[in-house]
Formats: sequence, C-alpha cells, structure tokens
Amino acid sequence: MRFSFYSLLTFAVVGLIVYYAIGGFESTMDKVNADEKHQQDLRRAQNPNNLSKSENDRQRTNSFVGVVSNSNSMKEAQRHNAELDQAINDAK
Repeated sequence: MRFSFYSLLTFAVVGLIVYYAIGGFESTMDKVNADEKHQQDLRRAQNPNNLSKSENDRQRTNSFVGVVSNSNSMKEAQRHNAELDQAINDAK
C-alpha cells in the first residue's frame, strides 16, 4: 500500500482534532470535579454535625427565628402594626 502526502496530512489533522477534543474533555471534567468537591466542602462546613438536610434546615431556621424575634426593629414594627390595626378597628 502506498500513502499519499494528503492521506498522511488528513490522518494527522484528524489525530490532532481527536487529541485536542479529548484533552478539552479531560480538562473540563477536572474543573467539574473540582467544583463538585468545593460544593461538598461547603456543605460539610455548613453542616458540621452531619445532620440530615431537613434536620439541618430546622436547626438553622430555629437559630434565625431566635435572632429575628429578639430584634428591636422587629418588635417596633410589630408594635406599629398593632397600633395601625387598633386604629383601623376603632375607625370601623
């Protein structure tokens, strides 16, 4: 068999395309895997007690409820809303 120069050139070009496609795929997968590991590390940091998602959400919600209910501005807003409700009821 005899190969022409153009056959060799075509084979080389196809080989380079495959090489760069595979290389690009590998680098993309490496980036995806690194991002996934970063997300897992963040989830682990946010859930140090290794609770289930619902238990962790409940625990976090309870901590926010305590902060919000102890907030002076929230108490002031509730007092203001109560005064408005009273004024509306008195007007009826």
